[in-house]
Amino acid sequence: MCDKSQRLCTLSFTDARPTANELATLLYVTSAQTSKYAIAQTQCYWFVATVFDALKMLYKGAVQDNPTHRGGTIRGVPVAIKASGKEVCAKYREARAALSEEIEQERRLKQEVTCLGFLFTVRAHDDPNSKRKKGSENASNARPQRKPRKGCG
Repeated sequence: MCDKSQRLCTLSFTDARPTANELATLLYVTSAQTSKYAIAQTQCYWFVATVFDALKMLYKGAVQDNPTHRGGTIRGVPVAIKASGKEVCAKYREARAALSEEIEQERRLKQEVTCLGFLFTVRAHDDPNSKRKKGSENASNARPQRKPRKGCG
């Protein structure tokens, strides 16, 4: 049991540094790399070593002050750390690309909606004999309705 916490190393950025969103994405991707905590492989030292390794790969100019630190011990026996920075970087880039695409799609959709003069909706007519659900786009009893949109020039 620890009586006092100890700083093992720090990572400083001389050039570009990650935003809070980018760091959150990296932490999420790193957490997803392994499904379980394993004291001899994927413990907190592995997690930090992997995050530091990935940050150094992603942000040129990131400097670690104690690069020789290799992790903790289990009852006095050193635990080997094998960082997974390359794998995490690949997943991080995929996640950031997907997020950027999603943000761009939302931006385009908002832009299109604000510029439309009419709002189209699909509604099913009340037909008690219809077996299709109301609002079904594929329903034969559905007709598009056009409504003027306020505030669009």
